[in-house]
Amino acid sequence: MNPMSLLEGFGEIQDKFVEEAENYRAKPQKLRLTRWISAAACLAVLAVSGAVYLRTNPIETGDSASNSTGSAASAAEEERTADDASGSPAPNAAFFDASPKEYSNSSASLDLEAYEPIAEGSSLLAENQLPEPITQDMLGSLIGTAGAGELYAYAPLESVPAVRILETEDGVLQYAFYTGPASTGAELFSLYGAASAEDLSYVSLEDTEIGIASSDRELLEEFYQSFTALESQGTPPEETGEQFLRIRFQNGLTVRMAYLEEEGLLCTAADAYPVEEGLAEILEGLS
Repeated sequence: MNPMSLLEGFGEIQDKFVEEAENYRAKPQKLRLTRWISAAACLAVLAVSGAVYLRTNPIETGDSASNSTGSAASAAEEERTADDASGSPAPNAAFFDASPKEYSNSSASLDLEAYEPIAEGSSLLAENQLPEPITQDMLGSLIGTAGAGELYAYAPLESVPAVRILETEDGVLQYAFYTGPASTGAELFSLYGAASAEDLSYVSLEDTEIGIASSDRELLEEFYQSFTALESQGTPPEETGEQFLRIRFQNGLTVRMAYLEEEGLLCTAADAYPVEEGLAEILEGLS
């Protein structure tokens, strides 16, 4: 077959077939064009939607996200501070918990009038490692008003009721020690901030000014358990005796008690504690 034969063949094709072929080619072109128009319209809608979203919801970078988080934290802190300012009142430091950790005794009220001012230069200050002179930065929170003036916490030992600072009406600052009663040995120790044997530094039994101090941890644990189980019998006898039990705490404070061996009593200015057999053996070992 040569080119002329092909031309003759095409020439003999009926017109209707030619018309059908033309119509067949036209349909795909029209469909393809429609598809492109639809796709372009979709892209336009997506572009507009994206622009609106970005305008109303900006993307946070690392810095802006951090700033947002910081702002939320600041708002929470402001809300917490406001709650503290307008919520429940601050704890009343004129009360102490007689059972700081493991004891079940109820809280006891401290008599502010039972704080005895200590004169400047007293040996009690050196014994309790309290620095002189007292400066304004050593004043903690206000405890309340006593007969001699205003009582403040001693800032380095804010939560230790045994020692406070008294400011008299003429502005003089003095240390003041609590001399009121404590119904149990546990309460007495809590006044000095001791909640376990770890809070004890040493114990010693002194005959006048001579004695043996022990810092043995096993002995201190045994002494702590025995002493905190004691219950006060009330006001001590007038006789003071010649032996004294000295208990030094890790915070530097010291409590000194008269030991009446014959009566079997350990006495503070306000209480007499009966010495039981186990504690008597410990004291005997110190003598």
